[in-house]
Amino acid sequence: EDDDDDDDDNSLFPTTEPIIPLIPFDLFPICPFGCQCYVRVVHCSDLGLTSIPRNIPPDTRMIDLQNNKIKEVKENDLQGLTSLYALALNNNKISKIHPKAFQPTKKLRRLYLSHNQLTEIPTNLPKTLAELRIHANKVKKIHKDAFKGMTSLHVLEMSANPLDNDGIEPGAFEGVNIYHIRIAEAKLTSIPKELPSSLLELHLDDNKITAIELEDFNRYKDLQRLGLGNNKIKDVENGSFANIPSIREIHLEKNKLKKVPPGLPQLKYLQVVFLHSNHIAKLGVNDFCPTGGRKKKALYSGISLFNNPVKYWEVQPSTFPFPLSMYCDHRKLKTIPNIPSHIQQLYLQNNDIEAVPTGPFTNVTFLREINLSYNKIKFHMIDHGVFAKFSNLVQLHLQHNELEEFPFPLPSSLERLLLGFNKISRLSGNALEGLPNITMLDLCNNFLDDSVLKGKPFSNMKNLMQLNLCNNKLQTMPPDLPSSLMYLSLENNSISYIPEHYFNRLPKIIALRMSHNNLQNIPHNTFNLPNLLELNLGHNKLKQVFYIPRSLQHLYIEDNDIEMFRRFLTPEEYDEDDNHETHDHETEDDHEAEEN
Repeated sequence: EDDDDDDDDNSLFPTTEPIIPLIPFDLFPICPFGCQCYVRVVHCSDLGLTSIPRNIPPDTRMIDLQNNKIKEVKENDLQGLTSLYALALNNNKISKIHPKAFQPTKKLRRLYLSHNQLTEIPTNLPKTLAELRIHANKVKKIHKDAFKGMTSLHVLEMSANPLDNDGIEPGAFEGVNIYHIRIAEAKLTSIPKELPSSLLELHLDDNKITAIELEDFNRYKDLQRLGLGNNKIKDVENGSFANIPSIREIHLEKNKLKKVPPGLPQLKYLQVVFLHSNHIAKLGVNDFCPTGGRKKKALYSGISLFNNPVKYWEVQPSTFPFPLSMYCDHRKLKTIPNIPSHIQQLYLQNNDIEAVPTGPFTNVTFLREINLSYNKIKFHMIDHGVFAKFSNLVQLHLQHNELEEFPFPLPSSLERLLLGFNKISRLSGNALEGLPNITMLDLCNNFLDDSVLKGKPFSNMKNLMQLNLCNNKLQTMPPDLPSSLMYLSLENNSISYIPEHYFNRLPKIIALRMSHNNLQNIPHNTFNLPNLLELNLGHNKLKQVFYIPRSLQHLYIEDNDIEMFRRFLTPEEYDEDDNHETHDHETEDDHEAEEN
């Protein structure tokens, strides 16, 4: 959706699902020609394949076949793959799937079939399936028994299909417990009434829905998030939202509403309402808030009303006696508008703003978050101290601008500072002083080199947990990092070595990313870190294996010069003098234990 802009914070753990370690094994007994085989993972994407390849290892858990030219999934294509957990067939030319094709996959949980040419939901899908994505196909109908017996299915994504209301047969979702459905970019003219009653999220954006009627949400009592943006909705019948008392977020942006929908004050859990780009010309004091002091309601964290006839930033604060967000993103603004005194979150990303003067912020005292990313701001165009006055500010987003220097001074309350994708090549001596609460600092994609870090600018940031320095010009490891650090990102630099004992001062490190550097040899005990879970050293020049802690869950060392991968060794098992294993053999049970 338009309002869900990427944070662009280079998160080191972007997924909630367990990642299968990508540990290359040169001695795999079988691997399809042209593919890359790792431990239980087979990558065959972007190879121009016209069919699913043979010789896939039988213990494979994930197969990546996206971006090929596969036209059909045949009966025996998945034969023997009884452990398969995830199958990605996105962006192929699949128009036919044999009814028995998925019969061997007794453990399949995730199936990705988006951007193909399927005209219906495949029959006889595994009953174990939890997530099905069939976006951008040619599905016109959902038959009654399409999901029969699939009690584990929780996520269904089928946007961008030519599906209308008549295409959903009665009983199509009978017996399933789907929590998340997205049927956006389709041909729906009204809200479907036959979807599962278990729904928590319903996304019907970019359809042709014209109205919300009283009975539309009768089945969806537990709904928490509703997406109806970019439709043709003119009317919302009074009482419609009373059937979804647990709703927390409603998207009605880019419709044809002339007034705020009725019933919002009675939704006591509602926190976010998107109403921008409608025809709303007037706001009433009771449009959002319940009348009477005894009625309790959650505080709003965001109300979006821009691009309406009403100038919502001129509305009196009494209309909104609760915290507000101000959304002015994606509006081609060249200057910052005057900010109301009660605003706490300010979103100005994706504009053409070049300067940050103090004037628009004259009466602002409660700001907690400012997003000025994706603009054209330069350091000398930021008024000195403009940010320092905000004593409650905890997040500042300035990534994707034209900053040449660090924008100091900043308030001591700041916790997250994002400065990636700028032109920063200098850090003045006191630039990072007075920021004791910083937990996350992103400086990726700048022009920082070793000389800039000689002054040890991070040493006094005692609460720093995540530091992103990827895509800079570093040749050595940054000096004197604080012991609080947990996530360190240094990929795409020119670092050639890691000093021995470098991480002794960083015992809390959980994730280290150093891919695409010039690392050659690493002291064998460098990563003897009790909390290390993720280690990415891919695309370097490593020639021999180092000690890998047993706590590690995600290891990436692809594209190095390692001739043979040793099994995981503890320090006691590693003979430093002879640089070889002290055990002569490894049983199959040992290997399985190490993988787990």
